[in-house]
Amino acid sequence: MTGTILIPSITGAQQAAIAEGFRTAGWRVRGTSRRTGADHVADLESGAGLAEAMAGCEAVAMTLVQDHRDGAMPRIVERVAGAAREAGVRRLVLNTAGSIDEGSDDALFRDMRAARDAALGAGIEAVVVVPTVFLENLAQDWSRQAIAAGTLVYPAPAEAPVSWISHCDLAAFTVWAMEHAKAGAQVRVGGPEPLTGVQLADRIGGALGRDLQYVQLPLDDFAAAMSAALGAEAGPRLRQHYAAADRDPEFLRVDPARLPLAADTLESAEAFARRVLAE
Repeated sequence: MTGTILIPSITGAQQAAIAEGFRTAGWRVRGTSRRTGADHVADLESGAGLAEAMAGCEAVAMTLVQDHRDGAMPRIVERVAGAAREAGVRRLVLNTAGSIDEGSDDALFRDMRAARDAALGAGIEAVVVVPTVFLENLAQDWSRQAIAAGTLVYPAPAEAPVSWISHCDLAAFTVWAMEHAKAGAQVRVGGPEPLTGVQLADRIGGALGRDLQYVQLPLDDFAAAMSAALGAEAGPRLRQHYAAADRDPEFLRVDPARLPLAADTLESAEAFARRVLAE
């Protein structure tokens, strides 16, 4: 399956990587943005501009927006999926942009589950891709500064095995889901091997030629930083994602043998460090 695909909010980091993955796979890619910088201007919550953007598209690959107002995530997915159905789009892939705790009553996970269910119940072929945690988070300024000072700082528990994934591998899984996954599937994806915090620090440090110590960022400090960067609602909700890993150390782990793409084709933490963090 190839054709024309729409990537809503294409200027986002995950969305841009997914767009490049589809271009490489031979798809014609369109994108939307709320303002400029894309083929179409569209508002995902109101739906304004979506019909024009989707006209003639066979597929839509959507990333769950980081809008942490209560209920915003499922509302936006419902709007985009509904517009896709009305436009005659054949297939939708939703990237949840993070792991889902199926048993939690936390607001973040309630909204993520509702968004997933909205995609799968939209009346068109749909697949949901559920990634773990992105290596690109380690390339943020606050993380780079810590690495320069000899520490790898992150809110995941030090002993928890985390299947870190890069945006380029997220893109590869999203293309696979669009072209090969069974409609209605939910596909958990991650990197080539689960790594504890200590192992991650060793791999990143080895690639950069320096010693690194892993330090778990306190969840309250993480929440405060996310609220400062993304708005007051974001911090408490994003805190819930890593609190889930405190409750269940396996929450961010994916068995490499169960991935739909071979682990040896995926980007390792060392390769990511050499490609991105050594700049």
